[in-house]
Amino acid sequence: MKGRVTISRSREELKEILSSTKPPTSLIPELIEAAKEPELVCDRPSAPMVQAAAEPYLADIENIPRLTYTRYRDVQRYTNRYIYRVPQFEKRAKMATAAVQVLFGKDEYLSTLHDYIWSTCEETKWILPQREDLEIDLRVCGTGFTMAELIVGLEHRLEDRVVKRVRKEIDRRVFARYLDRKEGWWKGHNNWNGVCNGAIGIAFLLLEKDEDRLARAVATVLEGLETFLNVAFTGDGGCEEGPGYWRYGMSNLVCFSEALRHRTGGEIDLLATDRVKEIAAYPPKVMLSPGHYFSYSDSSEESAFHPGLVQRLAERSGVEELLKILAKPGELQSGSRRFHEMWRALMWWDGTRPKDVKVEDSMLPATEVVRLTGETPSGASVVLAAKAGHNAASHNHNDVGVFVLHVDGETFICDPGSGAYSVRYFNEHRYENIFANSYGHSVPRIGEQLQSVGKEYAGEYTEIDTDGDEKRVEMRIEGAYNVLNLEKLNRLLVMSPEGDVTIEDTFGFSETPLAVEEAFVTWRNTMVSGNTALLVGENHVLELTIEAPRGPTFELEVLKEESEANRKEVPLKRLAFVIEPADREMVARVRARVLPA
Repeated sequence: MKGRVTISRSREELKEILSSTKPPTSLIPELIEAAKEPELVCDRPSAPMVQAAAEPYLADIENIPRLTYTRYRDVQRYTNRYIYRVPQFEKRAKMATAAVQVLFGKDEYLSTLHDYIWSTCEETKWILPQREDLEIDLRVCGTGFTMAELIVGLEHRLEDRVVKRVRKEIDRRVFARYLDRKEGWWKGHNNWNGVCNGAIGIAFLLLEKDEDRLARAVATVLEGLETFLNVAFTGDGGCEEGPGYWRYGMSNLVCFSEALRHRTGGEIDLLATDRVKEIAAYPPKVMLSPGHYFSYSDSSEESAFHPGLVQRLAERSGVEELLKILAKPGELQSGSRRFHEMWRALMWWDGTRPKDVKVEDSMLPATEVVRLTGETPSGASVVLAAKAGHNAASHNHNDVGVFVLHVDGETFICDPGSGAYSVRYFNEHRYENIFANSYGHSVPRIGEQLQSVGKEYAGEYTEIDTDGDEKRVEMRIEGAYNVLNLEKLNRLLVMSPEGDVTIEDTFGFSETPLAVEEAFVTWRNTMVSGNTALLVGENHVLELTIEAPRGPTFELEVLKEESEANRKEVPLKRLAFVIEPADREMVARVRARVLPA
């Protein structure tokens, strides 16, 4: 059946495959090669980019961040995850930086690397303080994965005592716990599954010498990842968590899959399956322009996809379209300052980027995401992306019916992305945050009520037409609201041949009508005059005009405090107008027109 894959293997079957296959010299041959020939690494086209990612940590790399008891305790006391997360991430990034310097032939960093590895082994816990309900979380898996590749890839450079200590710690903290206890993420329906199972799987392949235990571990990993591939992505391969979490969830899976392919002589090749091909085709379909993506759920608009992992996935899956997401030059993003990603950027990427990438219409029916494209008379590209869906996705925002409008590389009407990650953001208080509730999104408010939480609160497309002169998307989104007398809420988005966009909402009430508020959110500087607003970009201005009904005017709200509390560099602006209740059926229509700056 389309959209599903079977990758599970029994323990006995895996043991037979593993015992009948001659293990290759290395499961990470490129790293072994790089570690032995530093001049090879220095000549790689991505070497300047990797060094630039490491640069911020070199100045005080001798200063090992302290992960103290007080920091650990204060996360739980004050619900601020950053108190511990920031120094922990900095410490892991500095360890990766020291390792990369050793790869570049800078032996003066070898003692520093030893110190970071030893200090990490000395940590009481590798887990994040807010996840003490688990034995193994994202950080435990990530630390184990990194340390495993370090002691295998750089084994000839590291002292035996350090290598033995790492093996002992990984076995105690990761392997034994993984085999003895199944965490909820093991067969979970989101990115945790791919991240954790993938990391643990490659660590077992690299370090485990007992064939029976290895077969048991790989069988467990494959069983978990089968759920990940089949359920964490929609039937068309899309990701309800957004493109940023597609990147995170797939990253460790790609690494594990390649190691498993090497270890089994190609008999188990996850990246060549039809299901992975569907999943690999997703990111280009939600790209607004190179480097910019439709940022629904907790994803960010500006995502830098990892070039080494993207190129390897494109090659192994045969989905060349995926390479489009490497079109924008730039540095490795902060999340890529992990050793396994840094060395793969060096050795898996050939430095090439596609030229003249064209963004075209696309549709993900199961994900319920649509992208329409057009052009202004002056030749500026216009991209309109919209989402129906439901309000119970992983990393959910209450945003059924949301859309973004992107012109020539700049987003004017945005999806603001995630709020600041905190304990409150991931408990029952999540939807008090405007970045998670519908107040911070470009969707209506009905009788002062926002959208509700739950899978039953959903929308659906009723028409998608990209063949005529005008491109049209229509959806019904009244189901996202718990408003008893709201009978109908049709949202129609139309793109004209000139690149103008019309947003038309039709409200129908079964009884007494309610006041409705239309809202549009933006990061852009905004000027308001009556029924017209100007959103000012660097190269263009977006003019919004209320065409129906006559009378309402725009009001601008600058969400300064909320933005600062959520670690946003500039304040989010909310542009809204109210339609007072009149008839049981009301229409709100706004036209968006692109002007020169």
